Amino acid sequence: MSAEAKSTFPARPMADRAEKGSAMSMIAAETKARVEKTAKLRLMRMEQEAAAPPPEAPAKPVRKRKRAS
Repeated sequence: MSAEAKSTFPARPMADRAEKGSAMSMIAAETKARVEKTAKLRLMRMEQEAAAPPPEAPAKPVRKRKRAS
């Protein structure tokens, strides 16, 4: 785009720029909160798994062989 084409677009009011900036800060804050919550939940899950003994594997059923007649 040339400088002449840019000059024909209406300039955004300062209020729109402030809203965009505040929206970006809100998105960043939400992302930070989500990352922190995920880390907290992951830590809690790992602690819970470490405290509980691992489940025993179920025994495989033994198939009876047919007798040859």
